[in-house]
Amino acid sequence: MIGPIYTEQTACQDCYRCLRQCPVKAIRVQDGHAAVVPERCLNCGLCLNECPSEAKKIRSDVGRVRQVLSLGRQVVVSLAPSWVVEFEGEEEQFLQKLHAQGFLRVESTALGASLVAKTAIKNPKLAQGISGACPTIVEYITRYRPELSPLLSPLVSPLEAHARSIKDRFGSECIVVFIGPCVAKKLEADHMASAVDLALTFREAKEWLEDSKTTKDYTLVVPPECDDFFLEGGFLRALSQAQLNHEKTSCGGDGSGDNLAMMNHPMISKGIALSGLDSILESFDDLEGLERSSLPPLEFLACPGGCHNGPGTCQEKSSLSRHIAAAKGLERGRSLVKKAKALPELPMEKLLRLYCLSPPIQNHKPEEPDVRGFLTTLGRLSPQDDPDCGSCGYSSCRSFAAAVLDGMAEESMCVSVMRRRAQNQNDALMRSIPLGVVIVDQDLAIRKCNNLFLRLFTDVDFDPPTAVLEQVRGRKIERYIDQLNPLRDVLEGTIESFSGRIESRGRYYRATVFPVSHGESVGAVFQDITSPQVKRETVIRKAEEVIQKSLSSVQQIASLLGENAAETQLILDSLIEAFGE
Repeated sequence: MIGPIYTEQTACQDCYRCLRQCPVKAIRVQDGHAAVVPERCLNCGLCLNECPSEAKKIRSDVGRVRQVLSLGRQVVVSLAPSWVVEFEGEEEQFLQKLHAQGFLRVESTALGASLVAKTAIKNPKLAQGISGACPTIVEYITRYRPELSPLLSPLVSPLEAHARSIKDRFGSECIVVFIGPCVAKKLEADHMASAVDLALTFREAKEWLEDSKTTKDYTLVVPPECDDFFLEGGFLRALSQAQLNHEKTSCGGDGSGDNLAMMNHPMISKGIALSGLDSILESFDDLEGLERSSLPPLEFLACPGGCHNGPGTCQEKSSLSRHIAAAKGLERGRSLVKKAKALPELPMEKLLRLYCLSPPIQNHKPEEPDVRGFLTTLGRLSPQDDPDCGSCGYSSCRSFAAAVLDGMAEESMCVSVMRRRAQNQNDALMRSIPLGVVIVDQDLAIRKCNNLFLRLFTDVDFDPPTAVLEQVRGRKIERYIDQLNPLRDVLEGTIESFSGRIESRGRYYRATVFPVSHGESVGAVFQDITSPQVKRETVIRKAEEVIQKSLSSVQQIASLLGENAAETQLILDSLIEAFGE
C-alpha cells in the first residue's frame, strides 16, 4: 500500500518547493523529480498546499469504504468535531448523505476525547507528558527524536479511544471509518487496523458525496461537553470539563478527599497547548533530559491553530474565517445532534497505547571528510564560501551535502553550482571559438567579449589575460566598431537578425548579429575577411565549389551520351532486322 501522501511524477515541475517546506526533508530528488519517501514522511501535509502543480496527492480510501458498505458490513463513522467548520451551512445535508450511504451510525470523535479525559482525571500521572492526540507529532518523536519517546503520554489518542469504544459496543467485526481534516490519521489507521479501519479526509468525503442522495433520518452522537477539542488547547479544556464533572460527582456523593486531590492535581491544572509544527519542533530541544513525571500535560498539534486547519480540508477559508465558523458551526451542530448518554467505560488496557510505534529513521551520516570533499566540489573551499542560499531546499550547504551523500538529493539541485558550471562552459566556448564574439546591452555597452574580438578590433596581437577582458566590460562598443546600425536594428527589433558584411576602420568583416534578450542585449560574431588566411580559405572553398560543379556537369554529359548511344544501337538493330527479312 502506498503512503497517505505520494507524488505523481508526471506532474512534478522540479521546483523543490515541497522540499523547502518539508520539516524533515522526507523527499528524495531523483532524476530531477521530487518524490515523497513514505518511511520518512510525517504526513503533516505541508507539501500538499505548497506544490504549485498539485503533484503531491493524498491517497484516496473512498473505494475501500464503498466496498465494505457494499458488502453489508456494519460501518460506524467517527466524525471529527471540526466538521461544522468544513461543512458550514450544509451540516444537515452532509449528515443526511452519510446515512444515505448505509452507515450504521455517525458519532463524534469527541466521545473518545471525553473517555481519555475522564481516565486522565482519575489517573493524573497518565496525562503528564506529550499527548498522543496528533499522529504527526507522535511520528516525529518516534522517527526523528526517539530519545523523547519516554515523554509521550501512555494514553491513546481520542480517535483510538473512540474506535475501541465503538468495537466494544458494536462488536469487533464492526468497521470504524474516521472522517476528518487530518491526513496523518490515515497513517494512524494503517498502524492500528484493529481499532480504526479506514480514514477519509473531509475533502475526500465532500467529493464522494457531492452528488449523493439524502435521507430524512439521520443522527450524530456527541458527548455532552468538550465538542470543541479540535481547536488549540481543546484537549486541555476537555480535561478541565472532566475535572468539573468529577468535582460535582465527588462533592455530591462521598466527599472523598482523594477525589478532590486528584481533581486539583497541579499537573492537570498547568497544562500547556502549542500548535504549529515549526514552533513545536523548536521546543523539543528544551525537553531533552527531562522525565515525564516532571511535565504537565502537553498538547501539541501540528496544524497552526488546531485540527480545523488540517491539510485534508478544502483550503478556500483562511484560519481566521475557520475560527469564526467554528463558533457559529458548533451552535448549529448542537441543534442537529443527539446527546450521548455516558458511554460505558473501557478497561484501562484499552486506553493505553497498544499499537507499535514507527521505528527511528536510520539516517546515513556521512563522514566529515566526505562532506568536506563534496563541499569542495561545490566550490565551498572555506566557511566564507558557504552562502547557504537555501535554493536547493536545505537550510545549509552542509545539510545539502549530507543529503546528496545519503542519496536523498542530487548535485544539480545547487543553483550556484549549476550557474558556475554554465558560466565556465560559456567561457570555454568563447575562448575556443575561432571568431570574435561580443555581447552588448541596450546602451551598446560591452557585457562580455572574447580574446579574438579584441585582437580583431584593437592593436593587440596576443591573447589578453582575463583581467584585461574584465576591464573592457562596460565600455561602449563604438570605441571598437564603426558600423553600429546592425546592432541597433536587432536590439530595437527592427530586424530579427543580421548576417552580412560590414566595414570598420578600413577592414571588412563578416558579421552575424542576433538577439540574446529582446530589447535588452544582443550578441555579435565577427570574422575578418580581409586577412590572408581568410582569403586563402575563401579561394579554396570557391575552387572546391567549381570542381564540384564541373564534376556534376561531366556526370550529366556522360549520362546523356550513354542514353544517345543506347538509342542509336536500338535503331541500327531494327534496320538490320528489316533488311534481313
